[in-house]
Amino acid sequence: MGAIANYPLGSLIYFLVFIIGIVFANEAQASDRKKILVFIACVLALFFGLRTEKVGIDTVNYLRYYTETIQYGPNITASWYDTVYVYGMSLFRMENGFYLFNFIVSFATNLLILLRLWDFKEQINLSLSFGLFYSFFIPVELNIARQLLAIALVFWGSRYIFTHKVWLFLAFLLFAVGIHRSSLIAILLLCALYFIKDEMSYSSRTVLSCVSLVMPVCVIAAPIILINTGYLTDYAKYFESNDIKIGLMTILKLLVLFIGLSKHKLFQRFDVQGKATVIFTIVGLAISIIGYLFDYMERIGYFFSIFDVVSLSYLARAQKDIGNAEYERMIWLLSLYVLFTALSGNGQGILPYESLWFHFTV
Repeated sequence: MGAIANYPLGSLIYFLVFIIGIVFANEAQASDRKKILVFIACVLALFFGLRTEKVGIDTVNYLRYYTETIQYGPNITASWYDTVYVYGMSLFRMENGFYLFNFIVSFATNLLILLRLWDFKEQINLSLSFGLFYSFFIPVELNIARQLLAIALVFWGSRYIFTHKVWLFLAFLLFAVGIHRSSLIAILLLCALYFIKDEMSYSSRTVLSCVSLVMPVCVIAAPIILINTGYLTDYAKYFESNDIKIGLMTILKLLVLFIGLSKHKLFQRFDVQGKATVIFTIVGLAISIIGYLFDYMERIGYFFSIFDVVSLSYLARAQKDIGNAEYERMIWLLSLYVLFTALSGNGQGILPYESLWFHFTV
């Protein structure tokens, strides 16, 4: 049981928010009320955006970064790869400004992800997708909030890849790069254009041709840029102290994905976005595997593994439609296992829990 036994009330809070989110996500989908997603995002921000610096390995460094920005100004502390984030932070000079800024970042991050999930509401179980997102990424949000905000922007912007508005995707990508440099790798999401090339206009085909020429350069250049800017060494601490068995998680995801795709040729039945999300999930898993050879690569893969919360739910719905409800139960078990492991191992320092709005540690 590990940290769960040591901090039962704190663990209970995480499970309670998990259940609240699932219930309201289900209600939003059943009643077709998109506004409920705003409530869910607000609940997540209240609990996790208003956490103190004691929650998460890196929150104390975010506090130091905020203090230096307020004291010396964003012109001193900002770099090219986090300009948007730092200048946004500098606007919150009031008492408890750090916590208010974290609340807004958390709210924006979660709302962007939930709204993108809403795009798939006809093909997925929204409550299952929320459960997967919560288990896979809430521990991440409590440590690397800046990167997850960038991921959320890219995830939301990906909708424009499939509506022939690539320039809008690139605009969101550029904004994300101004928050976190690892966003550069997300240019590879444009590979999804190959799934819709037969539906594209002449101008869009021209864009695709240019992307096809540039893509090999990006594949080579993006990792080099991330390495040379110190990205892969700046964040070693997240993984040095991470007790979560990442290898087992990767194996479980691969197994679940294989089981879901191995019968009835379900992949061929998916629409364009469904096929793309499966491909992105496979890319994310591949990067996780590469992470065994090159330290800290998994964090770059988050820009692809965020699509796990869609693809696995896609597969669960498709399996259920052909009479296999057991597969959806398997996905639910995976979600619960990941959350339980994150809490019991506590490799990301999410326990004990302490919030600004109650001043005791649980």
